[in-house]
Order: sequence, then C-alpha cells, then structure tokens
Amino acid sequence: SSLKNLSEKICPAVNAGCGCGMPVLAALVDRKLVSLDYKVINPRNVEFIGYDHPEGRRTYIRSLCFVLQNVVREMYPDKVLAVDYSLPSGLYCEIQEPHAMEDGRPCRCFLTDETIEAIETRMFQVIHEDIPFGKTMMSLEECCRIFERQHQVEKVHLLKTTGRFNYNV
Repeated sequence: SSLKNLSEKICPAVNAGCGCGMPVLAALVDRKLVSLDYKVINPRNVEFIGYDHPEGRRTYIRSLCFVLQNVVREMYPDKVLAVDYSLPSGLYCEIQEPHAMEDGRPCRCFLTDETIEAIETRMFQVIHEDIPFGKTMMSLEECCRIFERQHQVEKVHLLKTTGRFNYNV
C-alpha cells in the first residue's frame, strides 16, 4: 500500500467531529502535533483534535494569523503586520510602516473602525474561499529573501541566529 496522509486516509471517517462534536483541526501522532497532511508510514497512535484541545486552539489561532497576515499584505502591501503578544482574550497586533522612527521604535499605523471592518470582511471572504495551507522546505537564504521583501527584519534576524539551514515555510 502506498503512503497516505491523514486527511486522505483517515480524516474523512472522523471529519464530522473529533469525538467532541467539533471539526478536526489537527492531529497528535504519538503525542506530537502534526498537520493533517502528515504522512503515515508505520502504525502510530493518532488522536484527532479540535478547538476544545489546547493544541487545536493554538492551531486555529495560528491559522487565523496566517489569514490576517495575507489580508494585510494584500490590502496594504507597503505595511507590516506585527503580532506582538497574547492577551487573555486574543492577540495584540499592529500594522506598522516598514521603517522605524528615529528612536528605533516601530512607526505604527492607526486604523479606523472602517479599516478594521474592511480587514475583517476580507478575512471572512478568504476563509470562505477555503484555500488550503501548504508548506515548503526552503533554504535559509530563500527564507531571508522572502522575509526581507516583506519587511520582516525581526524574522530574518531570528532565522539567522537559530543555526539551521533549512526551514518549513
């Protein structure tokens, strides 16, 4: 039998829910979080998780961050989205200019209620389009070029200091 990924082989049988009535968002394979395109090679202990699981919730939030990042990049290509830190009920995000102020602090863009509503509307449209997420293995140099083009200098610095040469992006 050929290698199959979780979403092709197993997920359709459980996609109505993960035992809790919630959609499957990810899986734990031998207690390690994996995406639903994980290749099953040998017998494994698989647990499908939804939003009610802490890892499922983190997966959901991270997915929304990807959608938000893409919408901001689409609507404001000359700006940078910074997801700074977690709050009890969400994440603190800023849209910034790609250049810092004279004192080195980020130059923040202040949004109107109408701008926030436009971003939210576009996010709902993107989610409705149901575009799958994908990842690609890239070299450090390729990653740095992409993130430099997107004015994500902190991410470039982080990648250069980890000591790795390849990344899943």
